[in-house]
Amino acid sequence: LTLAAASDGAVGCDVEQVGGRTDAVWRALLGDERDALAKLVAQNSGDDDDASRTRAWAAGECLKKAGAAFDAPLTYHSSAPDGWVLLTSGKYTIASFVTATRASDARLAFAVLVEAATPSAPGRIDDDASL
Repeated sequence: LTLAAASDGAVGCDVEQVGGRTDAVWRALLGDERDALAKLVAQNSGDDDDASRTRAWAAGECLKKAGAAFDAPLTYHSSAPDGWVLLTSGKYTIASFVTATRASDARLAFAVLVEAATPSAPGRIDDDASL
């Protein structure tokens, strides 16, 4: 499976298989801050721990691919009822989604990073946005 993204600004994308790991292994992979972020994502999105932690890992990979540090601070922004989760890191916004494909029953975490202004509050349209 290949995931590609293009943009006029910085961009990064990643797809990771959601895998079962122990809490200790996840904490070693993510570190304390990203593990705490993953728990916040799980609380707000309905993800299980492996899915939210895989989202956090994929977001870190996106940062690295866009030229930012893998361990750059990540912040939870919002979750949508359809399963999308937005994270931010400075000038970057990362959208992620967990799903299975027709080719496999394995769940996959997709993440795409774009360089953009911090997104508006959930449900709010920016003043300069056009419909």
